[in-house]
Amino acid sequence: MAKLNRKQLEEALTNLNVTLPGGNSSNKDLEKLLKKVEKEKAKEDKDKDEDEDKNEDDSDGEEDEDEDNAERLSSDSGKKDEEDDSEKDKDKDEDEDYLLQYQYGKDDKGPFKYGDPRSNPAPGSKADRMKKGLLKQPQVNVMIPLADGENPDIRLSVNLNGYRLDLPKNTYCPVPKQIAEVVMDSQKQQAKALKPFLIDRNKNTEEALS
Repeated sequence: MAKLNRKQLEEALTNLNVTLPGGNSSNKDLEKLLKKVEKEKAKEDKDKDEDEDKNEDDSDGEEDEDEDNAERLSSDSGKKDEEDDSEKDKDKDEDEDYLLQYQYGKDDKGPFKYGDPRSNPAPGSKADRMKKGLLKQPQVNVMIPLADGENPDIRLSVNLNGYRLDLPKNTYCPVPKQIAEVVMDSQKQQAKALKPFLIDRNKNTEEALS
């Protein structure tokens, strides 16, 4: 530092907010005082800069932690949404599997109750592929008539490619279009086969009444 005169030393100390000593102080005393004050101020500035850097690092750390938390929350939320969608799809599949109520199945202990999921065909089997194909078809309501004196608990069995359905009688049943066609063809053939017997019965009835 260039040597300063007394006036310059006093101005420098005043700018540093230092109270000037009495008039008996020498230039050398003022120089020592100025160096001391400048050194202390430099130390304060250094400490201040270090504190600011530390605060910035802490702030960056908090931001990184917030970002990590946000990512975890987003990931957790995504997983939950996937689980919810999976549950919805599962419920939807169960709702759409209206054929389960007609399925026949049994094990070593005996037949299953209608609607028991254990009656589902083995995955990948011919019957399983048949069922999946039927579920994609339009639904048709059919009613299978109950013959005179017939047990109402006896159902009409329909078997396509190893996939068996037992349909209740005397009530409207929603079934795939292909099943409905099979049922209607069966009813037509049955009516055709019974027609001669019905004619004979009607003829005998007429003769008995005449």
